[in-house]
Amino acid sequence: MGYSHSWQFTVIFAVVSLVLVSATGFGLSRYLGHNVRQGEIDNAASDLQSRVTGLIASRLSSEQIIVPLSSTDYGSFDEYVQQEVIREDTLRLDLWHEDGTLLYSSAGASQVGQVSSTDGDLADALRGAAAASVQTIDSQERLVVLAPLVLDDSGGVAAAVEVHEAYAPLAARVQRFETTTYVGIAAAMGFIYAALLIIVERGTHTQRRQRRSLVGRSQEMKRSLDSLLQVLSVALDLRDRVRKGHSLRVARIAQAIGTRAGADRGRAGLSRSGGYAPRTGYCGPTGTNPEEGGASGRR
Repeated sequence: MGYSHSWQFTVIFAVVSLVLVSATGFGLSRYLGHNVRQGEIDNAASDLQSRVTGLIASRLSSEQIIVPLSSTDYGSFDEYVQQEVIREDTLRLDLWHEDGTLLYSSAGASQVGQVSSTDGDLADALRGAAAASVQTIDSQERLVVLAPLVLDDSGGVAAAVEVHEAYAPLAARVQRFETTTYVGIAAAMGFIYAALLIIVERGTHTQRRQRRSLVGRSQEMKRSLDSLLQVLSVALDLRDRVRKGHSLRVARIAQAIGTRAGADRGRAGLSRSGGYAPRTGYCGPTGTNPEEGGASGRR
């Protein structure tokens, strides 16, 4: 029964700990995966902002971005942007005035002059705070970065730069980092789970060993007690020639009766031990046994 309870406890602990470790690992993976993704997006946006705004600021003056670029200015600036600013993954670059007018667009001169509402990320960029997000445009995921443009002769935010880049290369890098993170977390959770199982199994094994030791010692003490009772009974019987071996016979009969009555081995053993007890009452000197006709017998 004790062994069964020990194994039941081990199995229940293994199942519960597996559920808890799995849930913890899943939550931690989601949290770290989100942080890895957002961190990579922020790093890419920061690099893109510093590179693009620096190149554009070195080419434009505050007078050139008051109104949309003219055809002449657009042509020379667009050639510069296509050669120096736009990379292989860059899909589009727009330059916004603080009133929401599109000053320049790499998508073509026809886009210049359009007006957009200055809210959301564009408003943040015009106030000096960069913003980055992943958007799906024309069935393609893009990394959209809006950054403030500060010119040397403007003394503040002169315009906002909007850059669209393909998200696929960044997504592949994020996926690699996420996979590494998930594998590391899975390995750590597996190690923790194995360590918990080993600790519990060792504790259970120690309990079983101690239980076996206690059972063995208790049985040894019982055998010693039975031997002591038998020795005392035999010693008392030796004082009485008439009753010699009587206690041993009574003990055997008591054990047989207990066995026939349906008692288990332990209770039958107790009946045998009880069979020795009556003789312990005859501890007087020889001749005082009532059946030997002594003075106590006559009384």
